[in-house]
Amino acid sequence: MKKWMGMAVTALATLTLTTSVIKADDESNANTEAAQESVDYSGEVRISGKTNRERLGQFNYLLRHNLGYDIYPQVVGFKGEKQKINIRYEGDQNNFKIYYSKSKEMQNFNTDKLKGAKTYATLTKKTYDSVDKAKAAVSFKTIDTKKLGSKIQYLKNNQPAVITKAAGGQTLRWNFGAKWESIVIGAGNSTTKKANKVATNVAKNGLPSIDGKGVLRFDNDGSQIKWYDGKVVYTLETTSYKSGLAMIQALTNPEAQAKAESQASAQSQSE
Repeated sequence: MKKWMGMAVTALATLTLTTSVIKADDESNANTEAAQESVDYSGEVRISGKTNRERLGQFNYLLRHNLGYDIYPQVVGFKGEKQKINIRYEGDQNNFKIYYSKSKEMQNFNTDKLKGAKTYATLTKKTYDSVDKAKAAVSFKTIDTKKLGSKIQYLKNNQPAVITKAAGGQTLRWNFGAKWESIVIGAGNSTTKKANKVATNVAKNGLPSIDGKGVLRFDNDGSQIKWYDGKVVYTLETTSYKSGLAMIQALTNPEAQAKAESQASAQSQSE
């Protein structure tokens, strides 16, 4: 079973369509077999949540309804309530792209008004024909910090990183365990500063435990976090490296989490 870091968000769910309304005390009560079969959430849906936490909880419920029990970030990736999270998506359970934007105006789920909105994050799922093709799309590398001739920069947490320089910029690469490769690209001291922040953050908050392998890439344009799981490749892109880290560290697979919670409950009752 995959283990995903982060806590699932539950929120009051009042989701309104032109012809359908679901009202429930919480998300889990609304998520019944009857509700799943009787309501079509593929179009625009009105969201009742006012806070970003409530809105994200309701958005994720709708995404699970439309796209299945997949992985979705459980934090919005930015602070405060002056800006409200808005979400639309394209695709199906095998291949989708979710667009995360923010504005002062609260928009409905999947409204056409969001098609021109500037996004601060996107989450893409792509299914390949084979595991080998998925691996090739991620291009994970094991960084050998002991290789003869390598120039090493030690980060604040004593993490060794290999430095390469070209065209006035530099790149720092290192591995977080055996599953994740980190790449920080920039100019001068700014690269080391960002690498230190990334390494310190991950040392404190960790990363999801994945079956495949992944690459975290940070540059002046933000972040791209890409990993494969079997034939599937996920890509999380953000305009801020802080948003990228926060969102990747708060990924939850609801199906796996529900199973784990059920097993834990059964075990506690038998003790």
